[in-house]
Amino acid sequence: MNCCYLKAGRRIANLYSNYGKVISRNPIPTIILSVLLNALLGINIKWMQELDDYNTSYLPSNSQANMDAQKVKSFLTNSDLDNVFYHQINGDEIYGGVVFSVDDNIIKNSYKNEISIFHKTAMNIKVKSSDMELHTIEDFCVKNNGKCFILGSWYLDDHFWDNFEANNITYPYFKDQKGDFYMSDQQFGKVTVQNGVLKSARSLRMTYYLKQNTAKNKALSIQWSKQFVHELNQLKNSTVKFIVSNSETMATDIGRNTMWDPPFFVVVFLAIATFSFVATVSGNCLTQRGLLGIAGVLSTVISILGAFGLCAVIGVKYVNMCSMMPFMILGIGLYNMFVLLSGLNRASVKGTIEERIGSAMGDTGVSITISSLTDITALLIGALMTDLTVIRSFCFFTGTAVFICFLNQMTFVLACAVLHERRVAGSMHCITCQTVYTTDQMKTAHYRNKLTIICCSGHEPEHSDDLQSYAEMLPAKTLPKGLLNIPVKVIILVLYLGYITFSIWGTTNIGVGSQLTDVLRQDSVSYEINNFEKENFGMTTIVSFNIQGNIDYSQSEVHLKVDDMLKSAKTNILFDNKFEINWLKEFNNLYSNENFSEIEFIEKLHIFIEKNPMFKNDIVFDSNKTHVIFSRFYVMTIDLKSSSDQQLLFDQSHMIARNSSFNVLPFSIQFVYFEQNESALSKAILQIGLTFAACAVVSFVLIFDPILILFLIFTVASIIVGVFSLMSVWNINLNLFTTVYVIICTGFSFSFVAYFCNSFINSQRFDRQGKVNDAIIQTSGSIINSAISTVISIVILLFSQSEMYTTFFKIVLLVIVLNVFHTIFVLPVIFSLIGPLYDSIEMNSKQRTSSRTPLFPSRSAATWSITSGGVHAFDNNFKRLKLVSEEKVN
Repeated sequence: MNCCYLKAGRRIANLYSNYGKVISRNPIPTIILSVLLNALLGINIKWMQELDDYNTSYLPSNSQANMDAQKVKSFLTNSDLDNVFYHQINGDEIYGGVVFSVDDNIIKNSYKNEISIFHKTAMNIKVKSSDMELHTIEDFCVKNNGKCFILGSWYLDDHFWDNFEANNITYPYFKDQKGDFYMSDQQFGKVTVQNGVLKSARSLRMTYYLKQNTAKNKALSIQWSKQFVHELNQLKNSTVKFIVSNSETMATDIGRNTMWDPPFFVVVFLAIATFSFVATVSGNCLTQRGLLGIAGVLSTVISILGAFGLCAVIGVKYVNMCSMMPFMILGIGLYNMFVLLSGLNRASVKGTIEERIGSAMGDTGVSITISSLTDITALLIGALMTDLTVIRSFCFFTGTAVFICFLNQMTFVLACAVLHERRVAGSMHCITCQTVYTTDQMKTAHYRNKLTIICCSGHEPEHSDDLQSYAEMLPAKTLPKGLLNIPVKVIILVLYLGYITFSIWGTTNIGVGSQLTDVLRQDSVSYEINNFEKENFGMTTIVSFNIQGNIDYSQSEVHLKVDDMLKSAKTNILFDNKFEINWLKEFNNLYSNENFSEIEFIEKLHIFIEKNPMFKNDIVFDSNKTHVIFSRFYVMTIDLKSSSDQQLLFDQSHMIARNSSFNVLPFSIQFVYFEQNESALSKAILQIGLTFAACAVVSFVLIFDPILILFLIFTVASIIVGVFSLMSVWNINLNLFTTVYVIICTGFSFSFVAYFCNSFINSQRFDRQGKVNDAIIQTSGSIINSAISTVISIVILLFSQSEMYTTFFKIVLLVIVLNVFHTIFVLPVIFSLIGPLYDSIEMNSKQRTSSRTPLFPSRSAATWSITSGGVHAFDNNFKRLKLVSEEKVN
């Protein structure tokens, strides 16, 4: 059976080898075609569309909370905007808002006078309609009792001050003698409360709600909200601190939260290009591969261009999260290049160019393909399984870039490698392309300047070590000696057991949930307001239970069922046990529970609503006004600051609704945020598990060895469990964003581990120790260089002022470090003990092709000159060198 797996692997390797030979015959056309294709795709960038709406891109589109909200709003299309109360706010209003704070007590007349200046400024703002008529807020504001509904304006009324001085203002809500509710917890922050009575507060929130029921009102409201921010920010006050915002502030701030800044990219590009050059540099000016390293970086750059263009063509909208993609691709692309170079190191130095390129592709083609396909698979799963448009777009953009980068690596970079081999075969200098002579030959020709000799000399490679760069040579020479002895193996196994124990423990402590501030810059207004409100105001929310259907509310059993539903909510520990807004209860109190027929009930209900406009938007009649088809009842939560309590509230509210015999939808403007954190851990396990399965299938198709696949899956699982545990140590919560980050990194992990496994199984040695030795020599330099280049490419994210980007850097850093630990230290030790082995006959049959034509022909007829100032400076010296050589022969 093992023979079958080995033969299948060889056939796949032969396919890659043949492909490499085809490219080696046509490098120039391949380069031209690759560049042209990327350029043609890149032209389409000018048609790219951008999506910056917060509700569309950063909130789940098909979530239960969102669908429930849409159903509730569908019944309220004809709401009376002249009788709106705070508990009826649905969350999508146009508004202008300002929060005030002081160091002592804001409920003082001195502060009232100063805050009234802000209020008067807002009320006097004038905007023009399309017919050039001037309007103030009075013309298009949402109203309550005939006045503009402004949350917090109660603070400026004598009604508030009279009740405050009489110690009547209760907290978290106040109900006056008329039955009107005032949400004191939503207006005052950092409060002092004694026996449920408000004594002082250090902050105040005022929000001006505007109409958008007509196109004219909507245009005026948007214009006013912008002018509101502009004019209030012009006011100066030395005693009262204030922050101004409007309904568009969030979208504006999210639009600013991007990493795409040309100077940033140029800095990272130069850093990566420099590292790529240094990682491929050696002391031999003939075999020097620094320019080939630069070519690898250029291939990733044109991949980014092509990916943006292709996504624009297929209609994928750009979101600011996609600004991370260019930095990611720089790291991913260099991994494939380093793997290809390691294959060239192993190819026979005596082979022809075609044989060397074919051999390199045969050795590394599978690893390069697995790397790209597992990354693409992980990104595709991330795109398909997420509920957020922003993550879906990011995954599509990045997956497209990985695919195009793979094509460029298999064409552009491979063709550049062919040109590099041709230069080496022609004994040409790595920069000047002049003929290269050895150090001894240059000294014989009387060149004494050491710098000249170092910069101009070179020699033909006699074995693979002569092809390695310093960065590849160091780990290849030191790691096998250090790792493959018994004491070091014991130490590594003990460390690994400790790592596994810690990882399992740490995973149980991982936090779950996301914050609104995760997608904002720390210097943005929205970030400042969100933190201010979190510190100053309680996290209470009003939950409405919305009953749909044609129900006869005149029947007493209906009243009992409604009371039971609300009672089950108020007795729940997550809800306030006193707060209740219940129109049916108020109706029964007014009519002393009289028995009415349905027709009489409806007639009385119409009269009741006219006298109690507070309930006007809580009851919806059919078109004939003879039946109630929708109604809602309200309760309020306690202060819920932890994400676990918020998730529990969402679940408990829906459970209460399901237990009712009515068709009930629970609704809160906060549910769409709370639901994102619901079952985040189980969803993450499901998505990562599916990614595991898909990547394992991809790897098996190319490696075709079930034993290696088991090692592969176990190792990647060990890495991801370690990532979870270290996330808990680093206080990184598991949410929709971090789950996708881990999914992407799962693809990275398969790339690294599969590369080592494939190198182990393809080794020509017959014992485990020898095969591990070969695998370390081939992979260690590439893995370390790839890890460093990946960190360099995304280190710029660490300096971002957004948690969304810094978290991505942290998770990728954890994955890279753990991948290096597993592939460089753990796997070699495990494989040296229990790695799979094949029959000697089978292994012996796999022989490398020896060259029929030497790669390095005789240079007896070669001429070399370096132009300096228009003079062939070295010609005379090498003429003397030739004469001396001829005399020695004679």
